[in-house]
Amino acid sequence: MKILVSAKDGVLYPADKQSEKRVLQLMDGDIYDCHVNIEQVRSNPQNARYWAKLNELSDIIPEAMQAQYARAMLDQLSLEHISPQTLHEYIKLKTGVRSIAFDWLDHSAACAYYTQADEEIEKLQALALAMHQGGCNT
Repeated sequence: MKILVSAKDGVLYPADKQSEKRVLQLMDGDIYDCHVNIEQVRSNPQNARYWAKLNELSDIIPEAMQAQYARAMLDQLSLEHISPQTLHEYIKLKTGVRSIAFDWLDHSAACAYYTQADEEIEKLQALALAMHQGGCNT
């Protein structure tokens, strides 16, 4: 049985509702052998922040410039519409990451991905803003 724990002052506590339910299934007073993996668990807020940034980027690309932006951003792909999912696929392609699923990347690998993704998103935001300022009327 897998239980996520959080430590405070040397005491381990269930880290989420599912782990709490599992701990309640254990018999009081019994001793259990367990292994604690000290790798940090992936962060939901980190993942949510990433998708918020992709949505924000997708929203600033002028509708009239979508096809041109797609060509400028993805010369190796043939796209005519940019969405958060399109941007996500592009960033995975640029970073060489196959999947950002929680069971695919551990916390440290996810942090490295998000650092690279942030850099790429900044470049793409600059491109979108330059195109928007270049005279596009939406």
